[in-house]
Amino acid sequence: MILRNSKRYLLAVLLFTLLYPANGQAQNIDQVLRDSSNNYFTIKQKADAYFERYGTEGTGYKEFKRWEFLVRNNIDADGTLPDFVSRNQRALDNFTSEYGRPDAGVSVWTPVGQANPTILAGDAQNGSGSIRCVKPFGTDFWVGTAGGGMWYGDFLGGSIYNWIAKTDGIPNLSVTDIEVAPTNSNIVYALTGAVGGASGYRSTGVIKSIDGGTTWATTGLTFPESGGVKGYRLIVDPTNSSEVWAATDNGLFHTADGGTSWAVTTYSTTVGGLQNNMSFQTFDIAFQPGSTTVMYAVGNNFVAKVQMAVSLL
Repeated sequence: MILRNSKRYLLAVLLFTLLYPANGQAQNIDQVLRDSSNNYFTIKQKADAYFERYGTEGTGYKEFKRWEFLVRNNIDADGTLPDFVSRNQRALDNFTSEYGRPDAGVSVWTPVGQANPTILAGDAQNGSGSIRCVKPFGTDFWVGTAGGGMWYGDFLGGSIYNWIAKTDGIPNLSVTDIEVAPTNSNIVYALTGAVGGASGYRSTGVIKSIDGGTTWATTGLTFPESGGVKGYRLIVDPTNSSEVWAATDNGLFHTADGGTSWAVTTYSTTVGGLQNNMSFQTFDIAFQPGSTTVMYAVGNNFVAKVQMAVSLL
């Protein structure tokens, strides 16, 4: 009798485990979006029910809203999802018939990373990880990663590179951008903090090397590790290695003394108008082609909730 009850109990536990996974979610939002109905209204109804049950934090809610925004204005009257692959092909065919092929031929890509990296048992598999930036340096490369620091690819010939870790031992191995000073290749700046969720991927500021990446030191732009700041873009004046700009969550910062001191860049909405601190989230900055005095920055103004481009004169 006891054995029979034990079998019934075990069967009940197995059924519960199969029907209700440990995290309580029978499916994730990706499965909802791949619903076999191929119908916007059906998928939205299921997604709404999913988020009502599991909430909107860490459940793919933002991913769904992006999908919804893209799809809802491109569906048929009955809700049939658009075939974006076919649409894109038709657009390319139309372009090609009017202007000819948009490329000169077929590009050939050659892998140049480590063919057989040494990975300890239990660690991530070969190829895992995220590269945040690639900076050509003559025939060599600088590479910044989301959690593996900076690497230098020394060109040996053909497609063979000798990859050298340049940041072993520094506190923050998350590097989102790298700039080698055009006037002095021994001076290298790096902006820490890749876009990601873990605190270890947050920015702790800009670091600098004056010996080609052999040693590194912090600059005057630092952020607390617990601050949650993300870094996005770094740029160095082509004619002055001491002039550097860093685009971050906390604004667009500028140094004129090689990183010793930094200040938030200012801007005005009219020529000669009142200067305002550019202390809001800034994603990218670039020099106007052919100019070293005019730059363009792109950021997100959280007050107006609009994308804006600012000319820095």
